Amino acid sequence: MTDPVSVGRTPIWQDGETGGELPDCSVLSLIDQQPPFVFIDQLTRYDPIGLRIETSTQVRPDPFWIDGHFPRQPVYPGVFLLEQMAQTALCLLRATGVGEGGQARLVGLDKMEFLQPCIPDDRLVTSARVMEDGLLTLCHGQVHRDHTLVCQGLFKVMG
Repeated sequence: MTDPVSVGRTPIWQDGETGGELPDCSVLSLIDQQPPFVFIDQLTRYDPIGLRIETSTQVRPDPFWIDGHFPRQPVYPGVFLLEQMAQTALCLLRATGVGEGGQARLVGLDKMEFLQPCIPDDRLVTSARVMEDGLLTLCHGQVHRDHTLVCQGLFKVMG
C-alpha cells in the first residue's frame, strides 16, 4: 500500500498540464448524488492514462450552512470539502472504469489536512488521482483556491 506520508503536498496537476479530452457526459451522470447534494460544478481536466481528474466549483452562500457555520464569519464546512473530493474521485472512477462493480462507497479517510478556510464566493479547484486499485481503491484528493492548497488527504473507496 502507498505510504500516505509520501504523498506530501505535491500538486496532482502542475500549471500548464492539460490532460486528455474530457468525458462526453455531465457531472450528474457520473455521480450518484443529486441536487442539492452536488458539490462540484464542472469537469475541467481529465487524464485517463495517469488516472487524474480536476473539477471546479463556486462556493455559494447557501443559507443551509452560512447562517450557522459560523454567524457573522461564515466558513465553508470541511465535511463539504471532503464530499467535494469524494465526488471528484467518483467522476474519475466512473469515467475510467476503475473500481467498477457497483455503487461506490467512501469507506476510509487518512492524513486529511484542512490548511486554509474557504468562504462564500471562493472558486475552488478539486483534483483526485487513483493511487492504488484493488478491492479498495486508494485516492489522493486536493482542493485549491487561487493555487493555494486548502485541503488534502487520502480516501478509500469500495465498489
